[in-house]
Amino acid sequence: MAPLRFFQKTLIVLILSVLLQCISVLNAQSSKEISTLSTQDVAESTFEITNGSSTITTILPPTTTTEIMIVADSSRCPVVILLPEIIATHIGTSSTFKAVIYAYFDEALESRWSSLTGIIDINDPKFLGSKNIPFPELVVNNVTFEDDGVYEIQVRINDGWCIGNNVTLDTIGVLDLDDPCNSSKECDLLKNLVCSSLSQTCVCNNDSYHRNRACYLRTRLRAIFSSSKTTTSNITVWWNHPYQDADLVQSYNVSLRAFDSSYNFQTSVELQTNYTFESYFLPGYVYFFEITSVVFLNDSADTIFVKTDAINFIVELLPPRPMDTNASFFHPQRLFLRLPEDNYNVDWYDITINRYGWRVYWREYYWPEHLEPGTNYTIRIVAYYWWSESYRRTSTYNGYIETQRVPKVTFPSSEFTVPLLSKLEITATVHNISNIPLTTAIKWQKNMENINITDSRFIGSTEDLAAPKLVIDKVDLINDHGQFYRCVATNSEGSWTASAKIIVHEGFEFLESCNRSEQCNTEKHLTCRQSKCLCKNNYYHYNSTCFFTMLNKTDL
Repeated sequence: MAPLRFFQKTLIVLILSVLLQCISVLNAQSSKEISTLSTQDVAESTFEITNGSSTITTILPPTTTTEIMIVADSSRCPVVILLPEIIATHIGTSSTFKAVIYAYFDEALESRWSSLTGIIDINDPKFLGSKNIPFPELVVNNVTFEDDGVYEIQVRINDGWCIGNNVTLDTIGVLDLDDPCNSSKECDLLKNLVCSSLSQTCVCNNDSYHRNRACYLRTRLRAIFSSSKTTTSNITVWWNHPYQDADLVQSYNVSLRAFDSSYNFQTSVELQTNYTFESYFLPGYVYFFEITSVVFLNDSADTIFVKTDAINFIVELLPPRPMDTNASFFHPQRLFLRLPEDNYNVDWYDITINRYGWRVYWREYYWPEHLEPGTNYTIRIVAYYWWSESYRRTSTYNGYIETQRVPKVTFPSSEFTVPLLSKLEITATVHNISNIPLTTAIKWQKNMENINITDSRFIGSTEDLAAPKLVIDKVDLINDHGQFYRCVATNSEGSWTASAKIIVHEGFEFLESCNRSEQCNTEKHLTCRQSKCLCKNNYYHYNSTCFFTMLNKTDL
């Protein structure tokens, strides 16, 4: 019987899906089936009609047969390791593929090899030496270009055949340099040969050069980068001659280009192995350097140009400075840093002051922490450049800053809760710090506007330079609730501000009716819920009093 002919895998899958529908109607079986076609040897019948000058040959069409092959459930198929995945070998040699079969579910009962042209007869001289299970091997003898392609092993278990393990055979020609050829495949690719369409002979490919009847990769003629030194005024580069066939190099061309092409310079340096580019180069800027070997090939009398891969240079970085002295200021409550734009392409800064660190993506930054007045702090600034590239860099500044010597004033709390129409007294503290100039003025403010403490509502307030006091008579919801009151202490070097928020409640007690939370006595942890003053969340009540708890009410 003639060998079975297999289609490509994609065609098999399409046929499989069609047959699955048909088979599910005819049999109520769970196995899958596909149809594969095999062709009989082409039968040729030749009829010769001679009229003195012509002969007509008629080829009868081939006949085909169809065989149903049951495909096994892939989840039960053995694991097949097929090696090597690809073999590239010269024409006339032999190649061997080996398979190892691991059966985790159903035992492998039978195996067979196939190609795109059909099932392989391992007794054929072409495949003599091949084996099936338990140790499958496929041997392809005296390989030719016709043997190129994909080979497959199929393994049968109880419910059908397991397919889908492939390897590839690629045949390499044996023709040498200058041998006549019809296609590049006939030339020895391992010797970097291709078939020239002009001369119809094997010649070196475009990535190679010809010397002493052999083809060598042009990369052998590249200059060898050695070292470099970059500053803002010049970039000097050193390199070495190629390790092989350096005598073919006639000269070198060098080029330097900024990443954005704002600078682009190239020149010939004869056979020098170093060069200095002079210009103003921006700190942190990236420049690409290339060396081109100008090569004269004696064998072919051709001149070729062999370029190195681009080499990235970053101009030396200037260490970041803590401030632009004309734009930064060091107030302890509102430290502001303006970092100079000395370097190019800073991705971010990591700034650490007094053990607190923040990542900053802008050159201008307000420090979020309060510092002490008149105090020296260590500051560390690390700048990160080109961080998404392989040539990333960092530079670090370590130094000191001194905060302004302003008077420090504080409140006992940042929020005061008082009943409606009651009197509120707030006493501030101006701290006596030895190296801080004396406090010269105190001002009380409401929402950043100065308060006239002689006003009847503020009778009793003082602007004492050590313990100023604010008195508000009959606090109300309109004028005081939710408002911020501030105490500003000033000396010869600046001011410090203490701020507190006022919360006014109407004093409603537990279970009294309410419309808003401000009506309930917040000092007793009450809030308005369900139109009644009830305990806040995380509080429970006992005898109309709210107590803090971390337990659920149901646990009490």
